[in-house]
Amino acid sequence: MSVEVKKFPPRTAVIETALGWIAFAWRDTELQRLTLGYSDPQAAHDALELTETEAYGRSRFATDLTERLQRYADGQREDFFMVKVNTDHLSPFQLQVIERCRQIPRGRTLTYRELATRSGSPSAAPAVSVMRTNRYPLIIPCHRVVASNGNLGGYSAPTGLELKKRLLDLEQERNAVSGPQSYSERTNKHGVHVDLVVGFIKFSCRS
Repeated sequence: MSVEVKKFPPRTAVIETALGWIAFAWRDTELQRLTLGYSDPQAAHDALELTETEAYGRSRFATDLTERLQRYADGQREDFFMVKVNTDHLSPFQLQVIERCRQIPRGRTLTYRELATRSGSPSAAPAVSVMRTNRYPLIIPCHRVVASNGNLGGYSAPTGLELKKRLLDLEQERNAVSGPQSYSERTNKHGVHVDLVVGFIKFSCRS
């Protein structure tokens, strides 16, 4: 007889960044959802579309991710390759697309067709669908996937393609200053001041 293990509701945090308000939900050390580019914290939180959440004051996972997101939004080199995300909702093909997308280096792009081909599909449409429903923008860098005709394609954020272009420009500008760097290289900077909003109660933390 199997025993069902009850999962606690995910915890949520909302932070203000240079890219607008970002909200994310996590359980233990695994990201469940992330939204970005909102003009106010409530909208960012509501966009998580979670029926039940738990606000939690302090967490090493939340603090670390918050600092990474802040650094990225400020134009510093930061990757999210080691951030663990929940993939229970993904099919094997969708998981393949997500993994291939995570391998696109900062400052580079792939077309939807190229991403689909690398994931085992001859058609671009399945990759478009996976990117459109991406629950982890920035963490899974779907903004680095563009249309074959040279257009940006689409982007599921409040300001849509405006934010997608801003993210690509941000990464290109940083690459021009620092030179090429693979996605696996990381920035180690400490003492960064972060404002973290959890349950809409704001507090400050330092690494």
